[in-house]
Amino acid sequence: MSKTFLWIEDRKGKASYIFWTCVMKQLYPDVVVESKKNNSELVKVVKILEDTKNKYIIVCDNSFDNFQVVMEQKLLKKYADKKDNIILLDIICFEYILLEFHDLIKWIYASKDEFLKKRASAIEAREKLVYSIETGQFDYKDI
Repeated sequence: MSKTFLWIEDRKGKASYIFWTCVMKQLYPDVVVESKKNNSELVKVVKILEDTKNKYIIVCDNSFDNFQVVMEQKLLKKYADKKDNIILLDIICFEYILLEFHDLIKWIYASKDEFLKKRASAIEAREKLVYSIETGQFDYKDI
């Protein structure tokens, strides 16, 4: 029986590892989340992967300002494109997923939760940030 793996570049115990482990446990408990520790190690393991029966989903934060990371991402794409059982998720970062999750507040808080009032300003700031990201209208004063 084949398995599905979610490979990430973050180390165990770090924020994105915890995030993906929790998300997969809730939504897809059969997916095995594995840390490859960093981008370089992720590239190496994809390059030498010979397994063709299992599926590998790869999540790594995109970087636009770190030349080494950009080059590693290009290599990762090059090696992954040669394999039929590897899927690269094209996301900016896991924090961005949280921001784009429109129903996050409804999901986290009950409708009469006291934390909705206590965190109202943080929730409003999040909504403004999400709006700015979605529309491309970045007014730093408004945010």
